[in-house]
Amino acid sequence: MNEDYIFEEEDEVKVPPEPTSSYTPVTPPGPKKGLAVTAMVLGVVSLVFFLFVFNILTGISAIILSIVYLAVHKGKDGKIMAVVGLITAVLSLVLFFASVGLILGNIDNIRPASYDLIGISGMEVDSDYDLDVQDTL
Repeated sequence: MNEDYIFEEEDEVKVPPEPTSSYTPVTPPGPKKGLAVTAMVLGVVSLVFFLFVFNILTGISAIILSIVYLAVHKGKDGKIMAVVGLITAVLSLVLFFASVGLILGNIDNIRPASYDLIGISGMEVDSDYDLDVQDTL
């Protein structure tokens, strides 16, 4: 090859500066509050629907999850949510059993009231709906 090539000094080429370090310190993850959130949601759901039978399942689940969270994570974030879940679950179960007790305690008054309600709506109802055992023998 020919050595006729002339190398001129290059003008100063601006090289982009190297990026500064993008290191951000890694913070440890926060406390895991999944059990507390689940307990609170189940407790509130069981309190809203306390007259339904699935209230027993959601209420007991909320109580168990709240107790587990409070036992494992002492003094951590989420304690308030676990306590709210526990209180609402217990309250919903108390309301459920109290309402069932009141309904069963007044079953003798509910049956005639339902017959009167049917009679008001235009249906004929026999007035002798109370049969004695001796009448049927």
